[in-house]
Amino acid sequence: MTAPTSHHSGQQGFALPFALMAIAAMAIITAISFRAISGAASVMTELEADIDADAAFISAEAETVFTFLSSSPDLGGLNLAPTSPNTEGAQPQSAASAPNAALLWRGDGEVRLSDQPGRSVYVQYRDGSGLISLPSLKEDALIAFLQLGGLSRSSAEAWAPRIQDYQDQDTTRRPGGAERAEYRLFGAATPADSPLRHYEELSLVLGAGDANSAEFWRYLARNARFGGDTAIFKPAFANDAVAAQFSTIFGDNDIFEGVQDDGRATATARFLLETATENGLTHQRAVEIIRTATAVDKPYRRTWIYDNVDVNPETADRSGRARSPIVGSAEPGALAPVFQPGAPLD
Repeated sequence: MTAPTSHHSGQQGFALPFALMAIAAMAIITAISFRAISGAASVMTELEADIDADAAFISAEAETVFTFLSSSPDLGGLNLAPTSPNTEGAQPQSAASAPNAALLWRGDGEVRLSDQPGRSVYVQYRDGSGLISLPSLKEDALIAFLQLGGLSRSSAEAWAPRIQDYQDQDTTRRPGGAERAEYRLFGAATPADSPLRHYEELSLVLGAGDANSAEFWRYLARNARFGGDTAIFKPAFANDAVAAQFSTIFGDNDIFEGVQDDGRATATARFLLETATENGLTHQRAVEIIRTATAVDKPYRRTWIYDNVDVNPETADRSGRARSPIVGSAEPGALAPVFQPGAPLD
């Protein structure tokens, strides 16, 4: 007697594998959906962090500009002490006779704190006379300046003539430089044939891609000026390495109108704003403010210099949190505030 044959025996063999495949497919779909949601949440978190940082920068910059315009240029920097009614129109006090150090914001790179809701913004002030007017540099001095920023001697020597050719007329061609023909060959915008007008324009010079180190561009944002004006250089307000290198160069070659050591702040200031963001990132923004006393409707001119978010592993402490590259390990409580009015002068 033969056993009965089931017509469904073949289908029963596939029931479990099919169920497992369905579960696996649902798991994959769920995982993809979860990752998409997590990614969207991460993007939203980063966007909110950027918005918070921008809002903090806006408030900190407004506070800084007000402090700059309402203070008095003095020996060593800005005298933040209010003017007494009895001494209106008098010359500001010297740094040595200021009531206390907190009322003098030094223009040699001193960092102060702008305490904004939810985050601290560090603000570094350097007087404009301590910055190098890059368009005014002769080639040898330009090479030295680029090297201080981290470029090798060979890279600086290759790029310097291209920077010079970008600024002068096409009739002056330097060995190793580049004029309109070379720019057209590479499909790049043709040279301006005028002094570099702003920080970002330097990236248009052929060879800028070879100098793409983030630290090099931060160096330029902190130490270089652009535009056709010829400036007085005051070593007292310059970065120590720049001052040591260029005081002698400028004195010997008369690159600028002259080197002055009077130590008095000028009408131009470079402010570097910085705040720590999530995941060990550091957001930096550099702006230049110039007093324009003759323009009643607009008492100052603002130039956007630099804005970037970078990972700074070399400035992270053991907890993985980023610490400020411009103030090191200093705690916010150890820094004077940006705006610190004092008692009227006697």
